[in-house]
Amino acid sequence: MFKFRDRKHAETATASDVASASKSSTHRGSTYAASKSQLSPNAASKASANTPTAKEPEAGAEIPGKSAFVAASAAFAAGDYEVALASYCEAWTDLKTTDKAGFTAYNIAQCLRMLGHPIDAGTWYETALATGHIEAYRAEAMAHVTAGRRAAGAKAAEAELAAMGLEKPAAGSTDPRGKSRSNFQTAQAAYTKGDWATAAEHYVQAWLDPKSTGDRSAMAFNMAQCYRKMGDFAKAAAWYTTCMTEPGEAKIRYGAEIETKLAECQAAAGLKTDDARSTFEGAQSDYAAGNYTKALDAYLAVYRSPAISPGTRAGSAFNIAQCFRFTGNHAAAVTWYRLSIGVADGVYDKEIKVHIATCEAKAGKAAGELDTMVKDIAKPAGGKGKKKGAGAG
Repeated sequence: MFKFRDRKHAETATASDVASASKSSTHRGSTYAASKSQLSPNAASKASANTPTAKEPEAGAEIPGKSAFVAASAAFAAGDYEVALASYCEAWTDLKTTDKAGFTAYNIAQCLRMLGHPIDAGTWYETALATGHIEAYRAEAMAHVTAGRRAAGAKAAEAELAAMGLEKPAAGSTDPRGKSRSNFQTAQAAYTKGDWATAAEHYVQAWLDPKSTGDRSAMAFNMAQCYRKMGDFAKAAAWYTTCMTEPGEAKIRYGAEIETKLAECQAAAGLKTDDARSTFEGAQSDYAAGNYTKALDAYLAVYRSPAISPGTRAGSAFNIAQCFRFTGNHAAAVTWYRLSIGVADGVYDKEIKVHIATCEAKAGKAAGELDTMVKDIAKPAGGKGKKKGAGAG
């Protein structure tokens, strides 16, 4: 049921949650702690307040969220992606902290993609990959994540063009000036001469050109450099962040430099950290109180926020892993623990390795239980006729 084959081979996925951390000790485990200087601008998304913690069902008990999932699957099979999306999101509320989260997130992404929202779909595919148990769809999900990131980059670049009074190149055509092939070369030449404005203008043209074969992470890095040289630190910070999420070699070759310059630009732009800090502190309080589901939402929100540094974002993975472990999603916990190795100069590495081994063992047991659920849910539900569900939202 989780893999649908229609005329477009549609699938779904959920958005990546985000989190940030602070190094403190609680009655059930450690959390990584970030200093105020590590948190940066543009506040994180709000954490949902009343999300119940999903529990493993008792033998013979109805699985929370299953009825909504079955309804969503029927709507999806009928091609009614709007209704399916609403029902999958309803199921996500109950399944998000369980070993069933991966498939639910994946299906949300599929619906969003079929409805023409590649950017949102991409973030849900990322969530599906992070929560685990979608090995059969991993390659496809990763491809859609890349597509979503490219769409997001193109959207940002279009905004840059509009700000400069330029037009977006038509798909399959040359750019407005008829220099499709030379845009990147022109930008490179201008960059070498220190003509930052001209370089930025042509980099963004090359960025949008569907025929461009340039390294996108390199172009993002160079645009960030241009804006930094021109003193537009907010735009520079945005492009440095984009560089770290785009495919290419720049983020590998200049990773440390990018982190340093990103922090400098955020500070120079006067980006405030109050909102991100407030969300982070709320997560810490919820974690200390044992409310791991609510803490997870907040940590994930801070993790994805542009108000946090790449270094602290890495440390946040540890806190997210802890929350996933305490809420029973051991597969997701393993993923996040692996991302957190090396945090705080390796202070938590020994603890992390123990948790990875423990969670892998528990996730293996849960996988067998999940397979049983999948076979059950995968059974056809209802007729094949396409039905529009009223009031599905």
